[in-house]
Amino acid sequence: MKSKLVLLVIVPVMFLSGCQTPSGKWQPAPFILETPWSESVPVDDPWPEYPRPGMVRSEWVSLNGLWEFTLTGIRDTIPLAFEHLIRVPFPVESALSGVAEVVTDTTLMWYRKSFTVPDNWKGQQILLHFEASDWETWVYVNGQPAGTHRGGYDPFTLDITSYLEAGREQELVVKVHDPTDRGNQPRGKQVLEPGGIFYTPSSGIWQTVWLEPVPEDHIDGFFVTPDIDRDQINVEIASTAGEQEATYLVQVFAEGKPVSEVSSEAETMIVPVPDARYWYPSDPFLYDLKITLLKNGNAADSVTGYFGMRKVSLGKDRDGYTRVMLNDTFLFQFGLLDQGFWPDGLYTPPSEEAMKYDLEMTQKMGFNMLRKHVKVEPRRFYTWCDRMGMLVWQDMPSCSGYIGARDPDRVVSDEYDRQFRYELGEMIRTLYNHPSIVMWVPFNEGWGQYDTPGIVDFIRSVDPTRLVNAASGWADRGVGDVHDIHHYPDPRMPDPEEQRAIVLGEYGGLGFPVEGHTWEQENWGYTNMKDREDLTVQFEEYAAQVYAFAEKGLSAAVYTQTTDVETETNGLITYDRAQAKIDPLYVTKAVSGIFPPYCPSEQRIFTDSLEITLELPLCEGEIYYTLDGSEPGPSDYRYQEPFSIDCSVILKARAMYSSGADSRVGSYVFEKVPFQSPVSEMPEKQGWIMKIYTGEWQTLPDFDSLEPVETRVVDAVEIGSAGRRDHFGVVWEGYLTVNEPGVYVFYLTSDDGSRMILNGELLIENDGIHGMNTIKGFAALEKGAHEVRIEYFQRTGGLGFKWLAGKAGGLPQPVTAERLLHK
Repeated sequence: MKSKLVLLVIVPVMFLSGCQTPSGKWQPAPFILETPWSESVPVDDPWPEYPRPGMVRSEWVSLNGLWEFTLTGIRDTIPLAFEHLIRVPFPVESALSGVAEVVTDTTLMWYRKSFTVPDNWKGQQILLHFEASDWETWVYVNGQPAGTHRGGYDPFTLDITSYLEAGREQELVVKVHDPTDRGNQPRGKQVLEPGGIFYTPSSGIWQTVWLEPVPEDHIDGFFVTPDIDRDQINVEIASTAGEQEATYLVQVFAEGKPVSEVSSEAETMIVPVPDARYWYPSDPFLYDLKITLLKNGNAADSVTGYFGMRKVSLGKDRDGYTRVMLNDTFLFQFGLLDQGFWPDGLYTPPSEEAMKYDLEMTQKMGFNMLRKHVKVEPRRFYTWCDRMGMLVWQDMPSCSGYIGARDPDRVVSDEYDRQFRYELGEMIRTLYNHPSIVMWVPFNEGWGQYDTPGIVDFIRSVDPTRLVNAASGWADRGVGDVHDIHHYPDPRMPDPEEQRAIVLGEYGGLGFPVEGHTWEQENWGYTNMKDREDLTVQFEEYAAQVYAFAEKGLSAAVYTQTTDVETETNGLITYDRAQAKIDPLYVTKAVSGIFPPYCPSEQRIFTDSLEITLELPLCEGEIYYTLDGSEPGPSDYRYQEPFSIDCSVILKARAMYSSGADSRVGSYVFEKVPFQSPVSEMPEKQGWIMKIYTGEWQTLPDFDSLEPVETRVVDAVEIGSAGRRDHFGVVWEGYLTVNEPGVYVFYLTSDDGSRMILNGELLIENDGIHGMNTIKGFAALEKGAHEVRIEYFQRTGGLGFKWLAGKAGGLPQPVTAERLLHK
C-alpha cells in the first residue's frame, strides 16, 4: 500500500465587507416522503458521531448544524447576503437541509459558519476536515483562501492554523460547484433530470465537517495489511515527523488484552499476531490497534484504530471451479444492491441509527454481502460493516458517457483520466483498512468505461490485496478477477472460467409499489408483482435458481435491491424504510437455501381433473400438505407420489428438513373452471390489427388515449415489422381460433413490458423495464374464435418479443397466420 501526500491548491479570492445574514427561523423543507427518523434529526448537532472511527483521537469539534447559505451564479466574490440557513451535512437538494433547491452547473453554493477554537487547543495545529463535499470546493478562513479540493466522495483536510486570529470568533466560508451530469467527474446516479434508474443530485457538503487539534509532529494516517498466512500485519505509517529522531510504537490488543507490540524508527513494519482469530461474516472479530509517535522518547501523538485478519483471493474448489475465497475457504456471497439513497436526506442518511437500520435489515434477511452501488458512504458505514460481518463490494462512482456491451472502451482526455484515477485512488486509500471490503468495482454497465485493463492495473498498484471486478454488467474485457454479468429479472450465470471466478452482479428487481410509501404515483420495477405473496414466491424461485447456479460454479449473486429508490419500486424495503415487502424471515429462509415445496407445473386451472406433483428445489426433506387451506404439519398428509384432484382446492405445503429447519408454507389455489365461450360470429378477415405508437415510458401506457403513428393488418404477432428499436409501443388486436376445447397455455416473452388480455380479462402481466422475461397464462377455451389484445413497449437497449401458445402439457408453438382473424 502506497501512502500519498495530497497537495491542496491555494487560490486567491476577493471578499466583500458588510455581508448580511439570513433572518427567520430554520425549518426543514417539505418532505416528499418521510422516514421514521426525519422529524428527530437535531437542528444544531446532526450526525454527532466521531467521523473517522478507523483512526481516533479524543479531541475534536463538529461543525455540523446550521450554517448560513446562498446560491449565486458563477462568480468568485462572496455574496453580500446569505439568504438561507442550511443544516449541514445534508445536501442542498434534500428536505433535511432546509433548502431543497435545484443546483446546476451554472450555480455556486456558498456556506458561512462562525466557530470558536477551544482554549485548550492553544499551541497545536488546527486541522479542518471535510468528510465529503460534492464536487469542487474552495475554503476560506477569516477572508483568506485556505485550499481547494476536487472530488465528491473522498475526505480532505486543511491545516488552517496560520489563518486563525486570536481573541475572536473565526469565520469559515465554503464555496462549492457541482456540475452533476453536465460534467465529466465521478457522480454516480446523480442527474439534473431524475427518472428511471437515475436520481436527484446531492450537491455541496454532504458529510460531516469537523475540527481537530494535532501537535506539529503528528500521525497523518496508517495502512494495515493483514497476512493470515504468516499470522502478522504489515503496518505503514504516514506522519509529519519524518525519520529524524522519531520512533513508532505499534500495539495490538484483543478484547482489551495485549497481543503484541513493535517499536521501530521505520514508517513500515511487521507486527506479529500469533494464533490469529480470522475475520468472518459469522465471526467478525476485530483487533484493536494503538500507534504512538515518539520524539526523543516522549509521546508526541497517538491514535487508536482496529483491523481484521482477513484474506480474499481466488482458488479452486474440490470440483475444480474457480471460486472467490475468504480466508482460503469458499463462502457463497449472497448480497443486495445497496444504493444508499434516502427520501429526506438523499445521499445523507438522516442519522447513524437510520444508516444502521439498512445494514441490520440486510443481515436480518440473511444476506452476507452488499454491493455499494456507484456511491461511497461515510466512513462509519464501513466500520459498522466491519463490526457486523457484512462483506462489501465497493463500486467506484461512475462518470458520464456510456458504451454498449459490444462497443470498444471510451477514449477520454488526459484531464478526465487524471481526475478519475485520483478519485478512485483516494476512495481505495480511504477505505483500505476495512476488512469488510473484499472487492473493488471500477465500472458498471459501461458507464464511463475506458482503458479497462489500465484501470485494473492501477487498482492493483494501489491495493494488491483485494479482488477487482473490472466491469460489472457487460463490456467484459477478460481482465480482473471475476466475470460479472447482470440479468433481469431472472438470474443467469456466465460460463465458468479457468482464471477468473464467475458472479452475478445484479438480478431480480421485482417491482411492488406499496401505496402511501412511494416517491411518486408513477413508478416502476423490472417486472411487477401483483401482491406480497406473488413477490415472495418469485423471490424464492429466483433464489433457488441462484443456488442451482452456485452448484455449477457461481461464486456470488446480488439481488436488486435493498430499498426502493425514488420512482424505482423494486426494493425489499420501501423507500421510506417503513415496511419490509416480504417477511424478513421468509427472505432469510430463501437466502439460506430453505425453500417451500413447489409444483413443477404452473397450471392452476382444470375442467375435469388434474394431477399434482410436489418437489423441493434443492435439499432432501419431508413434504406435508393439506387441501383445505389449513396450515400443514407432521400430522397431515405426507407427500409420497403425485395425486389427482377433481374439485377446486387450496393446497398448502411445508417442507421439514433433517436439520430441524422448516420452510415457509407454500400456498397454491387449484380451480375447476368452465370453458370460456367464443364469440358468437366467426370473424372472416385474415390477420390482426397492429397499431404502432411512439413515446418514452417506464410501464405500459394507456394506449387507447394515444394516437397511433401507424395502423396496419399483419399475419404474425412479432415486432420486426414495426421497424423501430427504441421508444415505441405496439398493440395487436384480433381473434384467435381454437380448433378443439381444452386448457391452453400462453407464453409472453418480452424486453421491455407486455401484457395479454383474453376475452376482455387480463391473462398475462409482464410489464416494466426488464430484459427478456417469460410469463405464462392458462385458459380453458371452447372451440371457436376468442378475442385477444396484446400490448408491448420498448424503452431502449435490449429489444425482444415472442408470443407462443399450445395445449397445457404440450410444447408451445408460434401462432400460425390462419388462426389470426379480425372483423
